[in-house]
Amino acid sequence: MKKKLFIVALLTLTLGACSNSGVSNVRKDDKIQSMREYDSVQEVVSPKRKVVIAEFKNQTRFGSRRLGNNLTDVITTELVKSNKFIVLEREDLAKVMQEINFSNTLGEGQLASERKFQDADYVITGAITKYSVNTTGNKGIVSSSKTQRAEISFDMKMINVRTGEIVLSDQGEGVSDVKYGTTLGIGSTGGYDEGLEQEAFRAAAIDVMGNIIKTVDKTPWMANVAKVSGNKLYINAGKKSNVEIGTKLGVYKQGEKIEFNGKFLGFEENKVGEAKVVDYLGEDAAILEYKGEAFTIPGIVKLMK
Repeated sequence: MKKKLFIVALLTLTLGACSNSGVSNVRKDDKIQSMREYDSVQEVVSPKRKVVIAEFKNQTRFGSRRLGNNLTDVITTELVKSNKFIVLEREDLAKVMQEINFSNTLGEGQLASERKFQDADYVITGAITKYSVNTTGNKGIVSSSKTQRAEISFDMKMINVRTGEIVLSDQGEGVSDVKYGTTLGIGSTGGYDEGLEQEAFRAAAIDVMGNIIKTVDKTPWMANVAKVSGNKLYINAGKKSNVEIGTKLGVYKQGEKIEFNGKFLGFEENKVGEAKVVDYLGEDAAILEYKGEAFTIPGIVKLMK
């Protein structure tokens, strides 16, 4: 069973034995960083993947739309922190996903057949299934304590844009606790901690990050050919994507889309040559030296083994 991630922010207020001033000592243990199994400063050895994140739906009894927005923002931050992804913005993605999200009739293949999304490698979407904030406490003669807790669960799926395949279905869970204590009436009873909810969202996002990275690492990297000019190719990935100068790539002509029984399976691909990265064009593109057959776009490049 997947472990549930906890963030415990322990706020302990005590009356000092050697002090008459009543000054409280505060200690906070933040375990967010230790939860990350991935290391954001670790050297990235492969090109980064491009991801679009659709707004997460809120399926809880709390009707606020901000819950979905908050989770989307947190997942975006964690993807960027992993140093393995470029997160793209898509203003029109919400409309497309509304038509195909969790659909048994249209299916994710429709997204893959939309060429305007093909500069993205993956789309991540999902729904919040649980959200709760509660307070419990104990009160004694000498001391009392109170604990605030926020819990969140969400379902997510990651779609390979090029194939329309759901490559990952997962569930994230996060819990955040804040504890307050008083002794002889001195200390803090604590109001609502606004950061509690955000920490629960972050813990839930971190819960799925490991599986997202493992799934992506199993899939060969590729990019689109943006332009063909003689023996030069221009692709939609460059310095920002960690495509290194000298990288050797196979070049493929992309043909018609392939369908079977109404299901989109992918596009025809024929290898036409090989290329090497020789320069960058801005931050988001690279220039390749090409050897092979003449072809016209659409085309793609893949890392050579």
